[in-house]
Amino acid sequence: MAQQVSNNHPVRTRLTHGINPLVLRFAHLLPFYCVLEHRGRKSGRTYRTPLAVIPVKGGFLLPLAWGESPQWFQNLTHAGGATLEWRGAPYAIERPETVSWEDGQPSMNSVQRVFAPLFGVKGFVRVTSSPRGA
Repeated sequence: MAQQVSNNHPVRTRLTHGINPLVLRFAHLLPFYCVLEHRGRKSGRTYRTPLAVIPVKGGFLLPLAWGESPQWFQNLTHAGGATLEWRGAPYAIERPETVSWEDGQPSMNSVQRVFAPLFGVKGFVRVTSSPRGA
């Protein structure tokens, strides 16, 4: 049985708080990153979270490097949608669906297939999308 990392894991917290502000500044320049804008299900606050992204027909795959415990995942699934900014363009995303490694892996290029497991990716969230304002 796979061990799930808790939401308050100290290593994850340090990494997130240290790296996310930097990645947020450059995410629009990196084709393999997006910014997920989501609303806290408890606080109602708006959050911007940088994430790896894989564009697929009709939407995106978001790798789950920390399993299903991160707040962004919980907020996205609770709300049923959010806004994703990729390459400077905003997309309305909806219908988040958890996808296994086996089902998501064919959408990855060869480099992603090598590196994703090194970052602990064992699954994905598939979302459908449309350009914001379309």
